[in-house]
Amino acid sequence: RIAWLDETYHLPDFTTMSFTGGGHDGGGDKNGGFFDENTEALFNSMTDLITEVGVESVVSTVDGFGGEGVENLFDGNKGTKYCWESWDDITEITFTMKKGVSPTHYALMTANDTSSYPDRNPLMWTIYGSNDGENWDEIANVEYGRYLLATANYVWSVFAFDATGTYSSYKAVIVNDGVVQFGEMALLG
Repeated sequence: RIAWLDETYHLPDFTTMSFTGGGHDGGGDKNGGFFDENTEALFNSMTDLITEVGVESVVSTVDGFGGEGVENLFDGNKGTKYCWESWDDITEITFTMKKGVSPTHYALMTANDTSSYPDRNPLMWTIYGSNDGENWDEIANVEYGRYLLATANYVWSVFAFDATGTYSSYKAVIVNDGVVQFGEMALLG
């Protein structure tokens, strides 16, 4: 057995965790939507706070390739993506909501060609929340992200935050070893 897999998938609140299939050793056979019914039910039982409240501003420390900028994460269009190059570098994506929100979960959608390039799923990420843009609280930390996200195109994966609170700004710090991409991001509450 793989120890980190047991710790991730065999938690008491399994259905509110992150398993949506995927990974390099099998992955999902769907091409869009949700990997399984549990993920879909969880996602649909919550409000997408990004859609409901809106994002006021978004910046990244790394520019995307032509037409594939960070703003695409929040445009509600699965046909766009944020795609960038990150060779053993840290990328910070910071976005400010139009007002403070209290999400309990977040979701990431794979991009249009993830099935052809599964290594574009990030290795790891940490998410922080803030109300002043200077003092940040760590609210999520994922070390094996590449193996938790689906390897199919346009598939939502849902994750529970490690800590919750009301924040107006969020920062995702992403570590990868090459090209990275996401189709969409959602805060759920």
